[in-house]
Amino acid sequence: MARAKFNVRLEVGAKRQDGFHALRSVVADLAVGDEVEFTGSSAFSVDCDDPTISLDANLAYVAALNLSIDLPAVSVRIKKNIPQQAGLGGGSADAAATLRGIARVAAESGRPIADAALRAAAIETGSDVAACLYPGVKVVEGRGEKVRPLGFAPPPWGVLLLKPKGGVDTKTGYQLLDGARAGIAKDLADPDATERLVLALEKRDFATACALAHNDFQGPIEAAYPTIAHARERLEAAGAAATLLCGSGACVAGLFETVAAARFGATLLTIAEGEWSYATSFSA
Repeated sequence: MARAKFNVRLEVGAKRQDGFHALRSVVADLAVGDEVEFTGSSAFSVDCDDPTISLDANLAYVAALNLSIDLPAVSVRIKKNIPQQAGLGGGSADAAATLRGIARVAAESGRPIADAALRAAAIETGSDVAACLYPGVKVVEGRGEKVRPLGFAPPPWGVLLLKPKGGVDTKTGYQLLDGARAGIAKDLADPDATERLVLALEKRDFATACALAHNDFQGPIEAAYPTIAHARERLEAAGAAATLLCGSGACVAGLFETVAAARFGATLLTIAEGEWSYATSFSA
């Protein structure tokens, strides 16, 4: 399973000299995800059931090439359950799952791949891929390449996802954020909030976690996309204790103290054509 990622807290700093923005984020896996299957084949290949994703744009295929090795003769089949341009890291999760699968096949054939090589391929593929290599809750920094797995079981809370019609690509998200800041550089100045959130997740302190949930993209994205702001309002009306934009959008998450409460909240939503919603939980 290539699990969706959820940025429970996401701070975005100034653009670095390499063109990437500095990040600090608390990232959790969700129980919803894409299905990635490996089968024997005459040559390496990647196939996705979403025809809108070309092979060259498929991060799973790109990640495999970035290993720069003779790839095993396997067919990687991806069944998409995570919507595109939702901020849930579906493509990155597929890439990480593919890297792990290739490593497993290589180890079984007596040609193990070093963990450092997997991380390097992940970082080269995309900013979220390295985080997706590690299950559970983690702190991510740098441009996404610095990952600190936390090792504790995630809290048993519910998450109700709601994605309005359409999407927000990552490039647009950053352009909107930079534009809203009007050229003012923002430092990542509040590491204490990150650590307090980590402690709240570990101690299962729901109220504190809700208070510390944050996404720097939320204001600029909602201003540009009223349907996303409305999705947040709909989740609040459905009983979410806190709501949060997922990554750079377009999906919004509502936090509930139990999975049952999230599922009940889902029954209160009216889902229009082109929208997507799913009640889920955190995953180890």
